Amino acid sequence: HGIVGFGAAEGGVAVIDSDRTVAGPLWATLAARGRKPCIVSVPFTYPPKPMNGIAVSGMGTPLKDSEFAYPPELKARLLGLGYRPEFDRNCLDDDDLFDEEIGGMVTGLEVAAKHLMQELDWDFFMVVFGATDQAQHIFWKDLDADHPQSRAGTGGGVRNRIHEYYRMADRFVVELAALAGEGTNIIIMSDHGGAPVYKRIALNNWLAEQGFLKFKTDAGRGAPAQTPEMGAPASKKAGAASLQRRLARRRTGLLLAVYGVTYRASVGLLGALGLKRFIPRAAKARLKSPRRAAAAIGHGPVKPLSFKQLVDWENTQAYAEQPYGQVFITIDRGDERYTRVRQEIAERLRLFADQDRKSTRLNSSHIPLSRMPSSA
Repeated sequence: HGIVGFGAAEGGVAVIDSDRTVAGPLWATLAARGRKPCIVSVPFTYPPKPMNGIAVSGMGTPLKDSEFAYPPELKARLLGLGYRPEFDRNCLDDDDLFDEEIGGMVTGLEVAAKHLMQELDWDFFMVVFGATDQAQHIFWKDLDADHPQSRAGTGGGVRNRIHEYYRMADRFVVELAALAGEGTNIIIMSDHGGAPVYKRIALNNWLAEQGFLKFKTDAGRGAPAQTPEMGAPASKKAGAASLQRRLARRRTGLLLAVYGVTYRASVGLLGALGLKRFIPRAAKARLKSPRRAAAAIGHGPVKPLSFKQLVDWENTQAYAEQPYGQVFITIDRGDERYTRVRQEIAERLRLFADQDRKSTRLNSSHIPLSRMPSSA
């Protein structure tokens, strides 16, 4: 299908959607042969394609006013059942809010999937239960004593929410299998497991340090124009920090941050006073989201600089889709420089060392040299 990550190389990283596949998916093949597939919550199937069947998109669907269902008239029914194709990522910094958000999505998915299975005509039914994946990203620290943010061993009050979501998945599978009926062939599949992540390689920082990635400079300062979430090369931390402060002052939505009134500071104070449980969900979301904070104080929406706007594309040879590891070469494949740059990046990555452990952490088996057509 030609998809190797969450983004596509287009002078910056564009979010993958159903228009980017280069080969037809299984359900489209079945529909073309007279079958009636029903797919529910499959990632990156937005916008759903017309077919002889039912398509309800999942991860990668825009949150607001998206036509996530085919046939389109199914949308209102699914919303009434509580189905949500994607979660609000503003909740990622608050474990309880995230748990509430994902829990609500699970309930809506279960109700919607069972309704479609019972009420509509189908002969192939596919549903993706993504909550186990999402829970592991956020709650691994609750069961791993070696995790840098570990809360394991701090007492009996830490819930094992990962196991809770796996139990939800088990129950969901049993209920769907019962509804499918005897004689139905059932395949249960996982796309990957879970493991701790203690460190990440900031590939764009490394590519910039190696000279493959060039950023536009801030006028008169020579500092790399990087956003806070991207980090900064070690040799340029001071310049990047200065730039970040100037960007914050220019963005009216971050006005509160200038005075130290941030989500973390506010919740930290209320938590110390034992009052965190009294913060309404909506207030939490406004406090931690610059966009919502801007709306709360009467300003318009904030439009932070994108990665695409910050890069000097004319002089850039490669960039990464962080934090997933794909390195995209900007040079045309027919250019004689393409193979040289690709090989240089691979060879230098083989020498990359963990500075804390003083050991090389990568080898050739981790660096795809040919199987990703547009990646290093």
